[in-house]
Amino acid sequence: MKLELSNIGKHFAYRWVFKNISLQLETGQSLAITGPNGIGKSTLLKIIASYMEPSEGKVEYSFNGKPVEQENIYNHIGMAAPYMELINEYSLSELIQFYSCHKKVNDKLINEAVLAFKLDSSLDKSLKYFSSGMLQRTKLLLALGSDSKILLLDEPHTNLDSEGIETYGKLLDSRKNDSVVIISSNRKDEISFCDSKMELNPL
Repeated sequence: MKLELSNIGKHFAYRWVFKNISLQLETGQSLAITGPNGIGKSTLLKIIASYMEPSEGKVEYSFNGKPVEQENIYNHIGMAAPYMELINEYSLSELIQFYSCHKKVNDKLINEAVLAFKLDSSLDKSLKYFSSGMLQRTKLLLALGSDSKILLLDEPHTNLDSEGIETYGKLLDSRKNDSVVIISSNRKDEISFCDSKMELNPL
């Protein structure tokens, strides 16, 4: 997978959040996006995920040397972020089944992640009864358990205890050679995985 951003900029109303962001990443590479709160780290992730349009510039994707159209990129992206909503009326098993209907899922990876995060005893439990830590583990297992070739992780340690952080780290490490990984955070322990860093600064 190859991801390329060319002169990306985003503004809301009359204020530019960021401008002139260019980068190129390929499978096996990882990037940390850092910068002050409110600088646009999450906004940039949403643009990369094609959840949001840039105000200027373009995002291009290619897989096995062939361009991937923007409307199809969701098949290649796994994302976990604090602001992502889950369907609380579903049980965990129902959510995984629903997720697999819309995205290619690696059953082996999903099952390994469920066991690693110790959520196997909660497969039939409604998500509305999950703690904040369990919900974060659920978001991460969906992202890391998919066949996605671009992994976008926004403050992935949010609501995780030390055991959850360790488990997440091992699962992420197992994906580093087959994915592009982008982590948005200012915490050193969250971005230590990444081999490059891009800091967003106020305009």
